[in-house]
Amino acid sequence: MLSVVAVSALVVSSVAAGSVDIGKNGQVSIDSLLVGEFYRPSSDIVTGYADSTSPVPFRRSPCPGLNALANHGHIPRSGKNITHEDLRAALMSVFNFDSGLTQVLLNQLPATFSLDIISRHNVLEHDASLVHNDEYFGGDPININETMVENLLGRSLDGKSLGITEVGETRRDRLAECRANNPECVFGSNQTTFSYLEAAVFIVGCGGNVNESVTVEAAHSFVWDERIPDNYVASAVPVSFSYMQSVTAKLLKFA
Repeated sequence: MLSVVAVSALVVSSVAAGSVDIGKNGQVSIDSLLVGEFYRPSSDIVTGYADSTSPVPFRRSPCPGLNALANHGHIPRSGKNITHEDLRAALMSVFNFDSGLTQVLLNQLPATFSLDIISRHNVLEHDASLVHNDEYFGGDPININETMVENLLGRSLDGKSLGITEVGETRRDRLAECRANNPECVFGSNQTTFSYLEAAVFIVGCGGNVNESVTVEAAHSFVWDERIPDNYVASAVPVSFSYMQSVTAKLLKFA
């Protein structure tokens, strides 16, 4: 099994460029950052609790892809007051999702929103996440479970990438764990639809639509660091909703 520490060592060289020096005090003016520059706010100034009224300046979600877009300034870095236009432009330019797929994803969100609303339990956020604890066990919904990340990355059959088999089996096993350990586990048709579509987006979006797989390095960067790798290349062709559905169907065979 590849550990998070081991994978971190692998990706240091690929993500070093574009970093922002936030200084000894760990603070940076986000207004000074260019779109594409990476800055991830520290945990003491960010919250992912749904509809939070916390005075901290940053909002994030249980979706590492959206968080990565915010951390690079492709959508508002604060994670607040994001419009459909903001997110549409980011999804199409960064991941090369076509207009149809992008609209399907936008339809799940209000016209203007903050990232923390995605933490609303059993709306978009759900039990049996690939890398987050169930709500039943408490904690900020954006907290990433390192053991779960290691388990996911360590399933790579070739040590280099994660494909339909690895992600499909992980998706299946997370649900089994939820049902065994969470007395309030909820996983009906809505959760099934969203979770398997999310898994498909993870493979195709984070993997750049290459052989229906995502490299272990890219998966680590997106999921653990919430960072778009500097060597990331988006899909060579626009990704359609019908194609994403076909990948989802392949994943569902492991359910």
